[in-house]
Parts: sequence; structure tokens; C-alpha cells
Amino acid sequence: MHYSVCIPAVFNANPSCATLCHVAAAGFDRYEIWSWWDQDLDAYSKAQKENSLEIAAVCTFFISLTDPACRESYKDGLKKTIEVC
Repeated sequence: MHYSVCIPAVFNANPSCATLCHVAAAGFDRYEIWSWWDQDLDAYSKAQKENSLEIAAVCTFFISLTDPACRESYKDGLKKTIEVC
């Protein structure tokens, strides 16, 4: 079993790729972020490799799942998230 650290929840004072060294030092091999669209993904990728980590989870855009009028926007956001992952 693998455990992951949700960086924004645990390191909310500094929720950035710079915290990946702390995640690795704590003995974890995976991490999570919420929003990918406002992050420096190249920096995360570099820090991830340097710390031998894998990303376990990300969120898609925060769009209502219960409002039928938002369905296409949600699907578009989900497609973008999958492509980035």
C-alpha cells in the first residue's frame, strides 16, 4: 500500500513543489495537489524526479457536478486535466 500527502492540506503555509523534499523526507513516495492550473508544472516535474516521488491525485476544475447546465464545462475541464496528467 502507498500513502500520499496532500500538499495544500498539510503544507498550507507553503503549498508548492518546494515542499516535495519534505514529503520525501517524511518517508512518503506519493503526493497530491488540488489545482494544477495555477502551478508551475515543470517545477513540480523536476522536484518530483529529484525526490523520487509520484503524483497520486489532482483535482479537475471546480465545476458543479450536480448542475446539468455545467455538464459540458465539467467534461471539458476533465479532458484538460487528463491530458495534463
